Amino acid sequence: MKIDVEGAEFSVLAGGIWLFKNYSPAIYMETSLDTFEKSKNLLAPLGYCVFDPSGRETQEHFANCFFIHKNDEVHLEKVKCL
Repeated sequence: MKIDVEGAEFSVLAGGIWLFKNYSPAIYMETSLDTFEKSKNLLAPLGYCVFDPSGRETQEHFANCFFIHKNDEVHLEKVKCL
């Protein structure tokens, strides 16, 4: 899932919380520092990990990043190949 909504990323995530809890889609998102922290804090308890554009797991802000569920073996393998 790609999310690029010019500062409203957290609102999109919060509105889709049921989807993330039940289906755990991989997310590619453009974020500001503020929306990155809020998004990370919302998704981490659901089992999501953050990856930078090069595929390294990170806790640091990147303008573009991946949020991938820890049990999503297919997407985790793909992001490690970047």
